Amino acid sequence: MKKILKISIFSALLFFGGIKITQAAVVTCYNTCSPNFNNYVGTVTLDLQCNGSSPASYTGWLTVNGVTIAYGKSCAVAGSCGPAQGAYAASSTDWRYPLCNYGAATIGSSPFLAEGETKNWLCKGTNGGADASCSATRAATVVNGSCGAAQGGYLVTDSVWRSPACNIGTANVALGSFLNYGETRNWSCIGSGPGHSDASCSANRALAVPDVYINANPITVSLNNSSANISVKSTNLSWGINNSAVACGAGCSCVGSSSGGEWGGSKSYPASNVSVAVSPVFGAHTYTLSCTNPNGVSRSATTTVNASCNAFSWASACSKPCGDGQITKHNLNTSCVDSPTFTPCNLGACPLETGFEEVRP
Repeated sequence: MKKILKISIFSALLFFGGIKITQAAVVTCYNTCSPNFNNYVGTVTLDLQCNGSSPASYTGWLTVNGVTIAYGKSCAVAGSCGPAQGAYAASSTDWRYPLCNYGAATIGSSPFLAEGETKNWLCKGTNGGADASCSATRAATVVNGSCGAAQGGYLVTDSVWRSPACNIGTANVALGSFLNYGETRNWSCIGSGPGHSDASCSANRALAVPDVYINANPITVSLNNSSANISVKSTNLSWGINNSAVACGAGCSCVGSSSGGEWGGSKSYPASNVSVAVSPVFGAHTYTLSCTNPNGVSRSATTTVNASCNAFSWASACSKPCGDGQITKHNLNTSCVDSPTFTPCNLGACPLETGFEEVRP
């Protein structure tokens, strides 16, 4: 608003440049009023104006006919952002001062921006002038995640993690207790900054080689049990994996087989004293268990049952009820092979047979 200061002068008439001045004078002042009005007749009107920029107020003294008169005005001045606003590189370490070209900053002497941080403040206007909204942002350094020494394979004999989990970045989960046998564990190394990439990491611990066993009891069988009769016999098999805890992880798959085909197929482990047939054939009968762990490592074990015969001899009756015949003597050896011998026998003359038939009248 205008501030009007009227000063009435009652002096004698003044001729200025040969012209008599009797009218009122209006002087418009922006921030300062410099003219002096001595020996002036009439009314001097000061029109005090603001030019929209600093200073927010101005004062002065005007001399009129030797009388010093003070004047002053308060101006509304809008706040104005300083060079501190705008974007900063990630490598920047301090503000571009000042925060405000005009007005007081609402954040005062604020610490400098952290990487990736944005701060907002106002530069306050004065005497009703508008506030200016200011903002500054510091870029963040782009850091891509990178897996550490903890990733990769571990031996059966390893028991602790290699360190660190991440060479660069932060692991999204704690690795925790060490890997179980055959276990695989995954994690990510999280990077930072706009457009960063995370690293996918993985570690696994090997399984031991399966220590497979199979046993037979008895390991020798007699197919004839000291008799003339050769027949199927049996043995008891026991099998399993000695180190299943470290070799099988979630489980091994096992398959059985035998030389005679009497035992085979998928097998659960461990098993004890399972009766298995032994075919009636002389010689070595093999029973094999093959097991494969989840890593695809396979091992087998075999047990052998030896089948044989007890040496045994026996003789048959004479091949004929009368007349000339023979007696067969059987000689069964331990290889279950019969070597018969033949001995003549005569049980006396056989009755005569006639071709006559009795005919009755």
